[in-house]
Amino acid sequence: MNVRGQRRLLVLRTAAADLLLDEGFDALTHRALSARSGVPVASTTHYFPTVEALVLAAAGELTERWLDQARATVQALPARRTSPTAAARTLAEVVLGPAPTVTGLTTFYERYVQAGRVPALRDQVADGNAELRVLIAQSLGRCGRPVTPSGCRLLLAALDGLVLTAVAEGAVDPVAVAVRPLARLLDDLSG
Repeated sequence: MNVRGQRRLLVLRTAAADLLLDEGFDALTHRALSARSGVPVASTTHYFPTVEALVLAAAGELTERWLDQARATVQALPARRTSPTAAARTLAEVVLGPAPTVTGLTTFYERYVQAGRVPALRDQVADGNAELRVLIAQSLGRCGRPVTPSGCRLLLAALDGLVLTAVAEGAVDPVAVAVRPLARLLDDLSG
């Protein structure tokens, strides 16, 4: 692919990820991507011949954004023992970012449902979660609360379930709702 094609692909991937984040999976169409990116529909279908290809590209771009943010968060953490509550807040920030919106959280978790429908998305979700578990282990180690790999899997699943339930129940700050029970679990696992 030439430089112009690479630039156009980057514009499309970025616009598709933004569209997904702002409006959800149902909004991902070639026509909506064309409107968002300013690129003709014919070009969107050239780069993403199917809606599934478009979904994979958008979800992949968002996953990379989230993982980049998680890596940066872990790198910035000082090494010092923290309370279970502070460590739970840190864990939530590593996984969900520093200021997740309800819309962003909905998209984050909608990937799980979509992965059940789109087999190629399963690999993205599984790979992303595997890296998140490593980053969780690193962040908790820096917080002075080391946890086993199976404990990291449990903490990620607990965070996912707690936040998703809070989103579904209309919580204004779903992450805050999740922190207290997550802190108790973390204290049990790292005690």
